[in-house]
Amino acid sequence: MTILRAIPEHRPKKEMEPPDGGWGWMVVLGVAITNMTNQSMVSVFGLLYGDLIISMGHGTTGAAVIMNLMSAVTNLSGFLIGPMIKQFSYRKAAVVGGILVASGVILTSGATYMWQMIITYSILAGLGLGLLNPATFVAVNSYFSSRRGRAVGLGLAGTGLGQMAMPQIVRSLLDEYGYKGTVLFLGGLALHSLVGASLFQPVEWHQRPGPQSDVELAPLKTTHAPDDVETRTEGGRAQQQQQAARRKMSLKEVAAVPVVGCWSRVVEVMDLDLLRDPVFVNLALGLAFVYTAGINFSLVFPFFLQDTAGLTRSQTALCMSVLASADISSRLLLPQITDRLKARSRTTFLVGAVSLGVIRSVTAEARGLYVLIAISAINGFIRGSTVVNQNLALSEYCSKEKVPAALGINMVAKGIGILTFGPMLGWLRDATGSFPLCIHAMSALIFASMTSWIVEIIIMQRRKR
Repeated sequence: MTILRAIPEHRPKKEMEPPDGGWGWMVVLGVAITNMTNQSMVSVFGLLYGDLIISMGHGTTGAAVIMNLMSAVTNLSGFLIGPMIKQFSYRKAAVVGGILVASGVILTSGATYMWQMIITYSILAGLGLGLLNPATFVAVNSYFSSRRGRAVGLGLAGTGLGQMAMPQIVRSLLDEYGYKGTVLFLGGLALHSLVGASLFQPVEWHQRPGPQSDVELAPLKTTHAPDDVETRTEGGRAQQQQQAARRKMSLKEVAAVPVVGCWSRVVEVMDLDLLRDPVFVNLALGLAFVYTAGINFSLVFPFFLQDTAGLTRSQTALCMSVLASADISSRLLLPQITDRLKARSRTTFLVGAVSLGVIRSVTAEARGLYVLIAISAINGFIRGSTVVNQNLALSEYCSKEKVPAALGINMVAKGIGILTFGPMLGWLRDATGSFPLCIHAMSALIFASMTSWIVEIIIMQRRKR
């Protein structure tokens, strides 16, 4: 007997899709401008503030405290950033972030004590960067689908371009205008992020109709009588309605209790149910540890080049610029390859992170200008693969609705990693007097986190079999 499904007829609807191009490339330009004038400042911290921190009577530990506290503030703000982006917009978050970074850097020009640098640079500028990083990624992620890797790579190329030019700019400005004039110039440069943020138009303005999401319902052949089908269908609907009513009632009842109610709302708003997924937790921790090692390497690298390798300030700036140039090349070239091969972002990150640990340990034992220039180029190219795929690995694993929350949770994990391992690495340097040993410890941290990934991948593959 032929009957129809007990579901009302409706016309097929079309879902809206991101443009995967179009105005999205202007968004990428805005991200590149923002990254070039803000994110790249982290790489010249030792070159810019090193002499000032030494004059304050603090060594590597003092620099590590300021830098790691800044990174901790940047990442621990992830508790608030995910809900902020969902509640307001990535555009507003980027504007506020740019203003905070510029204000923090400008105020640092008058700092004469370490606690003042902590307030202006670590807290103000750190909070600003905490807003900029996820806001720019969510903006690009909203506009692209199949070309997402290339778009993210182009946007992050702005950071690499800034890291390539910034050492030379800082060196020239220091020679010409001194410390205070240089910091004021960089504070004004940071305000260019407002120009970039002005290009972050809402994606709804540029979405296009996608394929039909629903299909016309066809007759079904069954031996059941219509009454049976209708009864079962209506019974199922009634049961779903009752369950929904119970869920709503339970939320109202829970909300009446101050402490349980608040926690339930926090879990809902911040999507903390992600923490119940062991694969996501392992993914976030691995990304956090590699990030921690990278931040500390950026801090130690100029000191290593000058104190251990015996390079001059101009030679040190040259090596840092070469590293940044190779980083840019990687961010531009590798996504073109991985997108076409449809390689997973997590796999690409895993290979890049392990290779990065190896080349950094080689760097720790290298000497001589030309050898260090060549190794800096390799280091930068490999680093680019990890930077591009860091947030992509999260967005690849999570649904689009949970991406802001996933970024926020990952940022918190980074902050905890920085607060835990950052001071330990600084203490290790001061206790042993060895920059190479400190760099080897960073590589060990990378290897440990990636080993955890490999073990998880093996376990998951065996379960599938």
